[in-house]
Amino acid sequence: MLQAYRSKLIELENKAANDIDALIKITSELSKVQSELEQAMGNNAHLLQRTNLDIVNIGFVVNKNRSFWSPIFRSLKSFLSNLSDGISQAITATAYIIPWLVVIGFFGFLFRYLWKRSKKKA
Repeated sequence: MLQAYRSKLIELENKAANDIDALIKITSELSKVQSELEQAMGNNAHLLQRTNLDIVNIGFVVNKNRSFWSPIFRSLKSFLSNLSDGISQAITATAYIIPWLVVIGFFGFLFRYLWKRSKKKA
């Protein structure tokens, strides 16, 4: 509706090229209509963006009547992922254990040295 009104004002502006007073009024009204039209287009774009953001996908899974094989197939599908997780955890555990083995080895040798020394004196 605003676009049609703007088109009519542009036609009137072309016809009133000689009348300065009418031309000023038409130009003023045309600027108001253009402002309202741009505001309406901005609101429309904002509402369209909001509508696009509010899309929700919902999925339902029923586990009640599962087949006997479904847990087995699910485990086979996640086998490689679980294997890589297990390997990474073993590597991490090894990284934590190695410093403690060095400390325990040092105290073990120290204890053995002191034990043998105390047996020699006795």
